[in-house]
Amino acid sequence: MLLAAFGCNGRDLFRLDSTYLGDGLFEYRLRVLDDPFIASLRVEALSFRGVWSGPHELPVDWTTNVQTGTLIDLRPITLTNLGLPYDRVFRLRSAQTTFKQRVSSVVVPLAGQFATNAPVFGSSGSLVGQGAMTALAPCPPEQADGSETNLTSRFELFRNPVIQELGLIGGEPRFLTLTHQGAAYLRLE
Repeated sequence: MLLAAFGCNGRDLFRLDSTYLGDGLFEYRLRVLDDPFIASLRVEALSFRGVWSGPHELPVDWTTNVQTGTLIDLRPITLTNLGLPYDRVFRLRSAQTTFKQRVSSVVVPLAGQFATNAPVFGSSGSLVGQGAMTALAPCPPEQADGSETNLTSRFELFRNPVIQELGLIGGEPRFLTLTHQGAAYLRLE
């Protein structure tokens, strides 16, 4: 049962390092941090916006789900809770050899369970959401912005939250729907 909800300091849940290695090769490193307030976490996919040509170098436990002209969607081969900390490197190739910082360049859907000692809940809670990360992305030369070849983006939980909905079941609070900076949507049950 949800007893109270309040604003709290942001916490990095994961980080994404994007690096342009040259000759159209981009490296993305996803690091999910070990957090004592997270009991379990599952990264369900990674979607990269950009013009990708391949071949790509993926971790052995990931595979390509969909690839179009402007998107590559990757999925873990087995959808299980991650052992934390979690660290994976993805190398994607583009025919374009110029790049820019792109907002929402990488989307990371996730699901998990808060630990019982989390400051948000007195007993337990679930989280489902997605992180829309700014990252380096290939682009035509006229769109290149002169960015450095390395960029780190952080996904924080609960940075400037706004309660959109308080769900009641039988007159008792059962879930919150929040929007906040760093994620488009998060629902806590």
